[in-house]
Amino acid sequence: MDAGDSDTASPDTTGSRLRAYVDDHWDRKRGGIRGLAVAINTTAETMYEWFRDEREPSLAHLRALAEAFGVRRSAIVAAMDGDEPAPALSAQAMETILAQLEPRLEALLDERVGPRRPTAARGAA
Repeated sequence: MDAGDSDTASPDTTGSRLRAYVDDHWDRKRGGIRGLAVAINTTAETMYEWFRDEREPSLAHLRALAEAFGVRRSAIVAAMDGDEPAPALSAQAMETILAQLEPRLEALLDERVGPRRPTAARGAA
C-alpha cells in the first residue's frame, strides 16, 4: 500500500458513515456533493468538514438532508451512529402482526387480571 492509499481508506467514524449514507442517497446525476449542498443550503466545503469529523451537521442541516433524501432525520442520525434503521412496515404487515399478537396478549391479560367481560355485558350494566 502506498501513501496515497491511506487517504482513500475510510475509517469507521461518524463522518465516514455520514458520507456513505449520502453516497447511497444522492448521486452524480443529481449534481453530486455540490448539488446536494445547494439543495440543503450549505456549501460543499461544509459537507466535507462533516465527512472529516471536523464538525457535525446542525439540526437544520439534518432536517434539510432528510427532506432531500425523503427519510426521517432519525434515519440519518442512526446511520451516523452506525445503527441500522428500523425497517418500515406496510399497513398490511402491521395488520398481520397485530392479528397474530392480539390473541396472545388477551391470554396474557386474562392470566394477569382475569378474563375480560363480554362487551354486551358492559353495555347492559
